[in-house]
Amino acid sequence: MQKQRTGAKKRAAVLFRRDFSIEAEWKDGSIMVYGMLKDSFHEMEAEARFSFPALAILDFKGKLIRYPHDECFDASTHLAKLKDLNVTRHFYSKMMERTGGIFGCAHMNNLIYEMGMSAVQARFAKFDQIAPPDFEKLPKAQKIKTYLKFMPGIKNTCHAWSENSPMVKAAEALED
Repeated sequence: MQKQRTGAKKRAAVLFRRDFSIEAEWKDGSIMVYGMLKDSFHEMEAEARFSFPALAILDFKGKLIRYPHDECFDASTHLAKLKDLNVTRHFYSKMMERTGGIFGCAHMNNLIYEMGMSAVQARFAKFDQIAPPDFEKLPKAQKIKTYLKFMPGIKNTCHAWSENSPMVKAAEALED
């Protein structure tokens, strides 16, 4: 007999399940992101090559493997419109202008968005790899100032990186 976790409620049968799998790697001077979405009705995979550090989509390939309607397949013809789109503030709305609504697949767009957000995290990981060895020893404000200089598009993308954030204010108060 399996023991139920403390505080966990008994759940009804699952109606729907969705899983994302995303990996990023450094390849030929750019960030390659590989993604897969699999749910109760769909299965798709994609790969995107992003410039570094700007995160412009240099190339995007998507493949619908399993989908509920034959008409769904036509949505993949619009994926070429993603070329040159930068992962910056308003990435989702700019992506939707190109591949949303009547031009695309809502589920592929979910995958594209998650891949873009993963590219942002991969950029931080790559920056940390190429940073000088003593970078981690710098005070937080100095590290944040360096990140903002290297990746100016990160500013105002979320609460932590907003111009009103204490960490951003402290970094911007430092002299150059």
